[in-house]
Amino acid sequence: MYALLEEDDETAILKDAFALIDACDGFTSEGDSNNDSMALGEVDKSKLLWRSRGKPGRSKNKVYKPVTKTMRIRRPETSSTAFQRRKKAELGALRAEAAVLEIRLSGLKQKNQNLMDQGLNRSETDTRSGHSDRQTVELSWLEEAVKQYRCRLAAEQCNRTLRDILATQSRISCELRAVLYQRDALKV
Repeated sequence: MYALLEEDDETAILKDAFALIDACDGFTSEGDSNNDSMALGEVDKSKLLWRSRGKPGRSKNKVYKPVTKTMRIRRPETSSTAFQRRKKAELGALRAEAAVLEIRLSGLKQKNQNLMDQGLNRSETDTRSGHSDRQTVELSWLEEAVKQYRCRLAAEQCNRTLRDILATQSRISCELRAVLYQRDALKV
């Protein structure tokens, strides 16, 4: 890890040096005088100082302090066996409640799935006969929701297919351009 940090610092220093050289080249080529000290004097010193420091808040000399493990403070109320028994009983009760809730959730999911399947499998004749108006309205709403859901799924699948086709077409286009440029280079 230290090697990576040193490489990052070295690349940052190199970038800063190249930026300084580019800044100096720009000033000497634009100016009429051949005096290099004059050209260096025109460089904005605050920018160079900022660049030499790197990112604000980072220091070049990193000192890694070992992490000291904090001592656990023992209190009488947390060390008692009665407290430990209560804690264990509470965890057991919470686990049991979580299991019951998961069973109820899976039952509700299954019930909703059955209703959706029933609503889709129903024909128009079943809707008109034998059901009250309220049930018909609820099931027609359910049918509409399921239809829209399936349309969205189909649209998402179509979108994925179209993106794959576009990516393939783009890749083939780039490869074809490369071949055509090579052909033009051979003719010249």
